[in-house]
Amino acid sequence: MIVLKKYEVVIFTPPNTCSLPLHEALCDMTGAYWVLGTNSDAIGTSHTTVVPNEFKSYKRALLVRNPYTRMLSLYQKYLRTHQPSTVRPYEFVEYNDHLHRMGWEHEFTINHWCGGIRFDYFLHSESIRKDLKQFMTRVPKIHETEFEPLNWDKQFRTLGYERLVELYERILPDLIYGYDKVAISPMKAKMLCL
Repeated sequence: MIVLKKYEVVIFTPPNTCSLPLHEALCDMTGAYWVLGTNSDAIGTSHTTVVPNEFKSYKRALLVRNPYTRMLSLYQKYLRTHQPSTVRPYEFVEYNDHLHRMGWEHEFTINHWCGGIRFDYFLHSESIRKDLKQFMTRVPKIHETEFEPLNWDKQFRTLGYERLVELYERILPDLIYGYDKVAISPMKAKMLCL
């Protein structure tokens, strides 16, 4: 979470929305705070939805990301942090099938994570500087990371039609943030799996 006192805005930063460069750029500004809270594991995290009392009257912005590239990023994170042992890491299909066992960061959609909070602004990680101009007069340079891997949709082909439809239904609430045109709908899933 980021608090910008000058603009009276609280920015909610769900996991794997490319929030680290945003935290680093904005929290360098005077009157900006990098707020830590606790998650369901009681571990300190910047991915909290609990707004400190003194900022409850501020407007609220939500950082969002294409749910499909977010899932690919979470899978890459899983592969990087997988502890080598006698158990091999999950293939992407297995990862998809076991999201409920991977912990809240992997299982929760952004909509689930923010739990019904009303937002005044949506900040898309793919167009973050433009979206920040909704309420900021001067937007600092933000280190860009690769938000959209090339041919990301092709990487979902391995899931097959039924899993793609189940995934579409699971992430449907996140499509309201402007990702409906990139969604792998049941019709697109049929074409992708041909």
